[in-house]
Amino acid sequence: MAPILFILLAVFLMPFARDVVAREVYQQQQGTTQLIKQVTVRGTVVDDETDLPLARVAVMISQKEDSTLFWGVATGSDGAFEIQVPGSGDHTMRLSMLGFETYSVELALNEGDYDAGTIRLKPSVIGLDEVEIVTRRPGVSVDGDTLSFQA
Repeated sequence: MAPILFILLAVFLMPFARDVVAREVYQQQQGTTQLIKQVTVRGTVVDDETDLPLARVAVMISQKEDSTLFWGVATGSDGAFEIQVPGSGDHTMRLSMLGFETYSVELALNEGDYDAGTIRLKPSVIGLDEVEIVTRRPGVSVDGDTLSFQA
């Protein structure tokens, strides 16, 4: 009974342990082991032509010197987003959504909150050539219990 409880407890705590390990690795990369303060980045995304809020826009923030380390969220139905970024310094914020041009801006984050304000995404129109659909008759057809071959 005790081994089963131990296994269940380990499986339950595994996601939390992964987060702690990831935070420790990030702190080691920054050359610090003290608690890193969070910077909150907030903003709202709207359509440049209609002024309507855009939902589900991908908002990603990466460190300027190491673009592989990033944080991301999607905007809500009101176009608003909020990201908790550990640490301060130079970052790049990118916003992208299908049908709109990608928006990118450099951020100099200090301690405290950062208000990105209202970000206007411009629609991106892509013209496509014509599409031709071609069908073929199947080479074999089943008619009840009869199998017919087309020659």
